[in-house]
Amino acid sequence: SMNPEEGELRPQLLDRFGLCLTVDGLLDPIHRLSVIRRQLEFEQDPYTFIQQWQTEQLRLQRQITQAQTLLPQVEISAELLNMISEVCLANNTAGHRADILMCATAKTIAAFEGRQQVILEDLTRAAEFVLLHRARVLIPVQGVIPVPVPSVSQEDKGSDTMVPTQLGELDETDEPGKKEEPP
Repeated sequence: SMNPEEGELRPQLLDRFGLCLTVDGLLDPIHRLSVIRRQLEFEQDPYTFIQQWQTEQLRLQRQITQAQTLLPQVEISAELLNMISEVCLANNTAGHRADILMCATAKTIAAFEGRQQVILEDLTRAAEFVLLHRARVLIPVQGVIPVPVPSVSQEDKGSDTMVPTQLGELDETDEPGKKEEPP
């Protein structure tokens, strides 16, 4: 489950997971109430509940099918490929799996959005899924792409930090490879 309370996984095992996401419970009482009501509706009449959501399910199914068809035609510029490499290097990922998966994920996001060209926002979104569990050392880099980096300090074990990243430019006071403690 990758729940931090269950203990840490070794980095070489974490790298085998392609994508990672964090699922948080709803904090707004109104949204929580909506979950309860939907569950009660389903339990009372599953057939009607399924019919109620059928239109949305079909729309999503069509969007996924169209994305699958479009995906082989999606292109990514050399500039964005360089950004992928630099972000992965800046976050000290092991091997090349993160680079490959970030590219594939960004292309998939573009296809899902109906585009044939990857944009910077696709990389930003892909980085959240690809780097969250892979980045091992926090390297502060100034810029535009927020890259999730797991905290490596014992006090913050299990918490995550978003690090803004401008690819290729380290802050003048920072040395590559050195960990900076969060403020």
